[in-house]
Amino acid sequence: MPSQMKELQAEHKELVPHIKSLRTTADLVDDIPVAALTERCEDGLRFLERHLVPHFEAEESVMYGTVNRLLGSPLATATMRHDLVEIRSLVEQLREQCRKLESDELFTRDIARAIRRSLYALHAVASLHVSKEENVYVPVLERHLSQEEADELMNRMGVLHVRPT
Repeated sequence: MPSQMKELQAEHKELVPHIKSLRTTADLVDDIPVAALTERCEDGLRFLERHLVPHFEAEESVMYGTVNRLLGSPLATATMRHDLVEIRSLVEQLREQCRKLESDELFTRDIARAIRRSLYALHAVASLHVSKEENVYVPVLERHLSQEEADELMNRMGVLHVRPT
């Protein structure tokens, strides 16, 4: 396996606990104080906007073209691109819901349900997205790219080196 593909897989392993924390926050929506929920929402948004979305965008802009070429179809990564559209939409929804949470004096069930839905959806779509890359695209890249080609691909996706905190 090209060592650079191991680096991509290591990136994914670093993202997974943060993706799982979205589900954990969704599970806790009704059980924690509004201030704690607000803080967890802000942490989740920071991760999504500063790490996860830029990571997926770098893959989309660099890796997907290579995968399309290797698989012989410009549509080979179409579902992955759609995942990113959905993730961006869900991040925007969560941002709006968190604004309502911060501005409302009373924590309403409607806000709680909306936040929970968005967090569960983000967890599901992001988890599936990473899984598809790991189980479908990484093996394609490993089979068809030389070490030099893999190095070049990873260098072009340099934004991936932004680590979640």
